Amino acid sequence: MNQGRREPAERLPDSLLEQLDALETAGLRAVRRYVAHRIETDRQPIADRIVEEATGEIIDIDDHGPYAIVRMRSPVQPEENTDSPLVSLYHVRREKRFDDSDALNWSFLIDTREGGKLECHHCGASIDRTASTCAHCGASTPDRDHWRNQ
Repeated sequence: MNQGRREPAERLPDSLLEQLDALETAGLRAVRRYVAHRIETDRQPIADRIVEEATGEIIDIDDHGPYAIVRMRSPVQPEENTDSPLVSLYHVRREKRFDDSDALNWSFLIDTREGGKLECHHCGASIDRTASTCAHCGASTPDRDHWRNQ
């Protein structure tokens, strides 16, 4: 047996390695899917990570499992005289790093003024009233009749 194959698995018990070595390709793929599922269920929910890492005041998190849409106030607001503070909309997803850890990838979508939400007629998602497209499904809004007030 090639000992080089076992180097990454030094911490695994020999009995487990013997069972894995006895598996055919289909069995190994099933083990890989099982392990990936276990890793996914054991890691911290994305909404909890967002709360820990956000630098501004979070207004809401619309959690979709592998990604989330986040509305938050920036810690630095422009010095304009306005009653409605600036709100930023982000698409946040997990991103794998080379060392097999993960990080959150924050993609800025739009800055808007706080002032309510609308519901997309196409997918039902909540988005900012001033958005011209739905961040969830990409539906454009040439006229506001396609949106429902919340």
